[in-house]
Amino acid sequence: MIAVTFYVEDDSTSSAETARKTYDQALNAAKIDRIRDRLGVELADVRRGLAEVWTGQALSACAGRYNASVDHIAAGKLASQLYDSLQQRRSQILSTLGRIRDGEFGNCASCGDTIPYHQLEISPETVSCVGCSQ
Repeated sequence: MIAVTFYVEDDSTSSAETARKTYDQALNAAKIDRIRDRLGVELADVRRGLAEVWTGQALSACAGRYNASVDHIAAGKLASQLYDSLQQRRSQILSTLGRIRDGEFGNCASCGDTIPYHQLEISPETVSCVGCSQ
C-alpha cells in the first residue's frame, strides 16, 4: 500500500496585505538609503578633516624641530586627539556601511531583534536594541 500526502498552501493573504508589506519594505529600503547617503556625506567630511589634520600635523612637526614652545606642543597634542577622534568616527561609519551592505543593519547584534528606526536615524552606528544595551 502506498500513502500519498498532499500539501495545500494557504492562499488567505489578500492582495492589499501583500501590497502593504511590499510598501513597508520599500519604505524601509528608502530609509536605509537615506541613512546610507547621510553616512556617505559624513565619511567624505571625515576624510577631508583627516587630510587637513594630517597636513597640519606634518607642517607642525617640521616647525616643531625648531620651535618647542608650550603653545606648539599643546597644539600638536590637540591635533593628535582630533586625528584619533576622526579615525574612530571613520571606523564607525565604515562598520555601519558594511552592516548595511551585508543586510545586518537595523538588527540587534545580540538578540537579532529590530532596532527602532528613530534610534538608527539619530545614531546609525547603533548595534544593540534598547533591551540588550542596558
